[in-house]
Amino acid sequence: MLLRKVFLLLYAVKICIAVQYECDNRYTSCGCGRFNVELTSARNLSGENAVEHSWPMIVSLEFYWLALKAPCSGSILNNYFILTAAHCVEEIPSFYITIKAGIHYPMDVNAVTRVVDRIYIHPNYTGHTDGYANDIALLELSEPLNFNDNLDITPTCIPTMNTSMNVSQYPKNGAQLAVIGWDSIRQGEIAKFNALQQGEIFVIDNNDRMCLRSFIDPEKQFCAGFLKDGIGKFDDIYIF
Repeated sequence: MLLRKVFLLLYAVKICIAVQYECDNRYTSCGCGRFNVELTSARNLSGENAVEHSWPMIVSLEFYWLALKAPCSGSILNNYFILTAAHCVEEIPSFYITIKAGIHYPMDVNAVTRVVDRIYIHPNYTGHTDGYANDIALLELSEPLNFNDNLDITPTCIPTMNTSMNVSQYPKNGAQLAVIGWDSIRQGEIAKFNALQQGEIFVIDNNDRMCLRSFIDPEKQFCAGFLKDGIGKFDDIYIF
């Protein structure tokens, strides 16, 4: 069970609210890191540094001989499978891809690495020609991850859904979500990766005019964005 602790952080004349989500890994087998997640309300997707080892289900993807490849990440589903975006791995042989788990920085020397054995891309993935619909892929690892020996590696929690639920209404309007991954600063042909980044976003009603203009298939996608000054209006929207 997640409990919230609210802290006020004062920077100059600006007040930000950081919310801590407590998670006890003694009582759950998924989703809990060594340290609790702390999220600060943000106004754009640039986000903030995550608390180190607070998102143990997130992995970094490394592409052999592809130094110019944009940074990609994924979520641990179980000890053999990683969920990621299809556009990250399309047209790349599986043996060129390595995942790094249990890390805060992608160059962490203590990373647990696994080579990808097979790639399963959604059969209806459209690519850039049609707005990246069904942008989903599963990576099957050549060796399983061991969750018992490393507290910094944990599978993500997968929610159960009521089969009678209207898929277009999931997740619910106004639900709080977190966007997590790595960014990079490029210096010539070398990419230097930052610490793991996180950002807070909120689900927007699918019937919102801004969302309707961007959807490809509202039955399979949802709309989310950042609250503007905390008054219920959104600065930017994103389709997932």
